[in-house]
Amino acid sequence: MRRTGIALTQGAFKAEWIWAEQDKPNQMLCFRMVFHLKDRLKHVPAYVSAETRFRIWVNGQIAVYEGGTHRESMPGCGYYHTIELAPFLHIGKNLIAVQVWYWGNGGRNNVDSGAGGLFFDCPALGLKTEDWKVREHPAWCEVQPPKTSHLYGGHDTGWNALLDIEGWMLPDYEDSDFVPVTPKGAYPAHPWGYLYETPIPLMAYSDIQPYKTLIFENNLVRANLPYAAHVTPWFRVDAKAGKTITIHTDRWEVHGGPGDEEHVYHGHKIEYITREGIQEFEPFDWFFGEEVLYHLPDGVKLLEAGWRESGYPAKKSGVFKSSDVALDKLVQKSSQTLFVCMRENYMDCPDRERGQWIGDVSSQVPQTFYALDRNADNLTKKAIRDFIHLRRGDYLVGNVPGQHACELPSQSLNAVSDIGMIMAYAWFSGDLSVLELAYPAIKNYLNLWEITSDGRLIARKGDWQWYDHQNAIDGEVLEYGWYLLALTGAKRMAQMLSLPDVAEYDMKISALRYTASRLFWDGAGFRSESFAARQGNLYDDRAQALAILSGIASGKKIACAADQLKTSLYSTPYMEYYVLKALFMAGRDDQGVWRMMKRYAPLIENENSTLWEDFSVLGTRNHAWSGGPLTIAYQYLAGISPLKPGFERVLIAPSPAAPDKMNVTVPSPRGYIRLKVEKTSSGYTMSAKLPDDCAGIIGFPVASLPANYKLTLDESVSALPNGAFCPDVPLCARPIPQESYLLFAADGGSFTIEAKID
Repeated sequence: MRRTGIALTQGAFKAEWIWAEQDKPNQMLCFRMVFHLKDRLKHVPAYVSAETRFRIWVNGQIAVYEGGTHRESMPGCGYYHTIELAPFLHIGKNLIAVQVWYWGNGGRNNVDSGAGGLFFDCPALGLKTEDWKVREHPAWCEVQPPKTSHLYGGHDTGWNALLDIEGWMLPDYEDSDFVPVTPKGAYPAHPWGYLYETPIPLMAYSDIQPYKTLIFENNLVRANLPYAAHVTPWFRVDAKAGKTITIHTDRWEVHGGPGDEEHVYHGHKIEYITREGIQEFEPFDWFFGEEVLYHLPDGVKLLEAGWRESGYPAKKSGVFKSSDVALDKLVQKSSQTLFVCMRENYMDCPDRERGQWIGDVSSQVPQTFYALDRNADNLTKKAIRDFIHLRRGDYLVGNVPGQHACELPSQSLNAVSDIGMIMAYAWFSGDLSVLELAYPAIKNYLNLWEITSDGRLIARKGDWQWYDHQNAIDGEVLEYGWYLLALTGAKRMAQMLSLPDVAEYDMKISALRYTASRLFWDGAGFRSESFAARQGNLYDDRAQALAILSGIASGKKIACAADQLKTSLYSTPYMEYYVLKALFMAGRDDQGVWRMMKRYAPLIENENSTLWEDFSVLGTRNHAWSGGPLTIAYQYLAGISPLKPGFERVLIAPSPAAPDKMNVTVPSPRGYIRLKVEKTSSGYTMSAKLPDDCAGIIGFPVASLPANYKLTLDESVSALPNGAFCPDVPLCARPIPQESYLLFAADGGSFTIEAKID
């Protein structure tokens, strides 16, 4: 029955879709199924899908706290979960209870099927449609405005405890108030379509835990979390009947980002109407914030309050600790920003949009290989499949799945580039199946761009010709840069797949680099004539960065472009990651560190545990595109980067601009890579441990060594002649910095290299 990644064919499932007689948006239904078992069963898989969210109890125990993966798996199709019921069952009478919340709306993170429905197929139990009972939950109700914004799906939580049906999910509940379900069609019934097994695990949920602090301000209680998180708030109160408790987080009201500052977007909130006496409540939803605000009217006494954390089940396994406190804080904030921007999909921000903007994902993917365990890879593969499967003809659109999907050509080019999410995932993981999936669509997409008879590239507007927010954007140079990076990515994919397209890409890349350099080089940097006419003496820092990364800049022009990055400070954090990467690729490590710490200073110093959308207080206080410094710290400052797919061979070459002390752990696909560096006035020591099946090329930074030193090597380490090992790696990785390093080879295991004053 289980065929991961393949839709089950008609007849594979035997159950029907079921619901109440009527469906409507924002509807909460309760389902019960009573059955008897004569024998204990060892394996009882249930195949469950619902529109939109579900919770399952078996014999009163929670079997699934939150189920449901955002549509779509393929156009018009959804997902199912495989749930093992055997641990919850016993001989005799059994009860399965399912609570389903039908959203009936879409947003930048989901697509509405158009009808509420529950699909529950369990061949081992032989459940019949006519044995299911259903009731609309009477406590579920609408809330007062302002209501949640349209940008992401779902609704506010309204709960009238005066109408609650307590214990309906327990076996001893007398369910005469439930009625038979209404069959809605056998699989693959319209409008739900074919089902694919969800490629990601169920979300992880903690136990209810106390808040960091509770601050009482008249009728308001501020409950502080230890960090920004996905939170389900819980409370126990003693109250008079009919009082309304309102709960939301500090991220409930969010302004738009750069260019959209005047708009206000509201997240989800809770309105709970009390019954008489002591009662407790936990909503069927999660919220995002760093503080939970309980608005308690007169007549309500708070007895206890707590919260349950949830999120994508990838553990924070990476470690970056150094002697630079500010840098460590920046890396830590980047890590938390990454983590809270992951759930059923990668998202730009969990408080305003929750959209899988594909340009943001290209920055997030390499971060996962440094900060998180390899459970993160399933979410990345899903993002890549979303991007490819949900394209519009030959158009690769971003922000999928979602009802607001659109094509931003620069972001799609980023995703398919040598620096983007597809190549980053394939190279870091060693899973080349994504290249086989993606390459045909990428090739067709790149053919949409036209080149004139004199070799000029014609820009494509798509649905939104966007390169970055803010000012001083030189779109003409950026178009060439992103397109060249995409061609380079496609060429590398063709090489890795042994396809005959490499020569054609080489010709196109060489011609466009020549044209771009001829058009945009002015002796001091790269800029278009139209940009110069508008901006005078300014240079776009984004344009200089992409000129370096894409190969438009070569020789001494690289240094000139890098010089412009000393004074051109216009990019948002989205493009700043590529500016920083360009500086390190150009050998400007000191300048890269200076610029990163200068630009990110306000984000390091503020009280938030995550990173703002911009370098000033604009938009959301948590945005995925701001986390690029995490990759910079691990890949360039610690210098840990894969030289072969899947970390079969790894580079460890700490930057001379790195902090004097570093202790770093990378959770690679082959196991943990550990590095410890200590630089003093008398020497430089590097200790590392590699997985057994991971070979290493070790770079000792010459600039960090004392003038007269004696080198001590472990027996497992051997010196390499300069230029002896020069692999071709994609831009998502880091090439070996030959000229400024002593190079050594090491096999798996532990080793130490030490240079001390002789």
